Amino acid sequence: GVKLFDRKGGALKLNNNGRRAIEFTERIFTTGDRLRQAFTEAPVPAKVRVEVGMISSTAHSIATERLVDLFRDSKAMVRIRHGDNHYLLHELVSSGLDILITDSLPHQANEKGVQSVKLSSTELVFVASKNLAKIFKNNMEEFLHRRPFIHYTEQSSYRWEIDRYFKEYSVEPDIAAEADDAYLILSAVASDIGIGVVPRSILEDSGKASEVEVLATLSTNPNLYALYHEVEATEQTMRALDILVGHKEHITENDA
Repeated sequence: GVKLFDRKGGALKLNNNGRRAIEFTERIFTTGDRLRQAFTEAPVPAKVRVEVGMISSTAHSIATERLVDLFRDSKAMVRIRHGDNHYLLHELVSSGLDILITDSLPHQANEKGVQSVKLSSTELVFVASKNLAKIFKNNMEEFLHRRPFIHYTEQSSYRWEIDRYFKEYSVEPDIAAEADDAYLILSAVASDIGIGVVPRSILEDSGKASEVEVLATLSTNPNLYALYHEVEATEQTMRALDILVGHKEHITENDA
């Protein structure tokens, strides 16, 4: 047999084999549900399930009202799942998802039958605690250099944009921690742990705007996309896309 768990500190934790097993079993259960719906002798349910995946780093970047509007569709039962971009993309390609909301386009997406539509651009701002902001002298690059900074992990496209900025201006901050949860980063900044970068929309919705100071806006801001399988897209999937993008025209990877 294969070990799926490791014992650490008296507790059992999933190892790499266990996480792989979960990926397969989730796909099996999802496929089983769809197979049952397709061949059941009972009346077809009034609502068709639409599976929407959102990568963790963008979970709060899209307007909440757009997601709520998805739930208003009387013909669809929308289920929203959060997770890692690589895993959710694999789910989309293998038909485990209908839509994937992400901040990065996959390599050679069209060859996998995946199409994309741009949802929005995320305005990113540098923030610091009120206490730390008192010594800010309007030179962002100098202020960041060698100071504690709460960064995103390499899974987030936010990190790519921030690292590009650091490289362009030869900034070497002291990385205090890494996370993909912008709310967590904002809380750490408000607690005077270091400087951070968060979407302005999260800052405004968080209730912590009065606890931090906006120092500057990042010159380039990442885009947010909805990915979908054009060939396998159902009528309900296309309706959900229209709600998310406000009836904008679908774009391909090259248009982005």
